[in-house]
This record gives sequence, structure tokens and C-alpha cells, in this order.
Amino acid sequence: MATYEFVIVGAGFAGAATAYHLTRRGVRDVLLIEQESIPGFHSSGRNAAMMRQCVPDPDLATLTRDGATFLRHLPDDWPEPVQFKQNGSLLLGSGAGWSKLKQDAESGRRLGIDVVLWTPDQVEATRAGVEASRVRRCSLVR
Repeated sequence: MATYEFVIVGAGFAGAATAYHLTRRGVRDVLLIEQESIPGFHSSGRNAAMMRQCVPDPDLATLTRDGATFLRHLPDDWPEPVQFKQNGSLLLGSGAGWSKLKQDAESGRRLGIDVVLWTPDQVEATRAGVEASRVRRCSLVR
């Protein structure tokens, strides 16, 4: 029976990235296993290609920020081209939801993530179909 120093379960975004970085550090005893017929079949392949960087957990926010930076500046030896287009996202909230968005925005700013808080008028002027009367505040992550 074969043995490995590292066994990574799941070849989605996180598993594949972990295997990649281990091998870049010289580790050669890595096994990456996936139960599906193709890597990234489940959540990694169904996230609408969105990478939300402003998240409540500071460690996860750091990880997502670093992942986005990695995709923007792939190493010269990266084997496949990656199409990465940063568009931003618009998150809407009111009451407790707005308070949470403000906290996440502030945490994101501390990590160097470009976050802008918009007024309802800015949302209405930019996004047709959004009823400003129903939107109290929102945040935009660019």
C-alpha cells in the first residue's frame, strides 16, 4: 500500500490550490483525491465564478484576498491560462443586515480590499430596476 506525506481530499479550488502550493515548495509526496470524474465539480464549479472577498472571518478574508491576488498575478510557470475578470459585487442590506455589511466592509478595508459604501441614490443611479425606497444602504466591493 502506498503512503503519502500529504493527502488532500477534494480537487476543488481549495484542494487543488493546496496541492499546487505544496509542490511549489518542493513537496513531492502529495496525493490529491477526488470522487467525481472531474475536479471542481461541486461548489468550486458552481459559484458563478464569484470570489467574495469581504467576509466576516478575518482568516478567511485574508485567504480570499490572497487568492484573488494570486489569480491576478499568476506565476510564470502556471500551466494553463486563467480568465479572471474582476467586476465587483453589490450587496444590499437594511437594519441588522446593513450593520453586518458595514462591519464586513471595515474588516475588508483593513486587509486592503477596495470597498465602497453607497447611498440608495447611488444604487438607483447605477442599477436600473432597484427600488431605492426599499434599499437603506449597500456596499460595493471592487
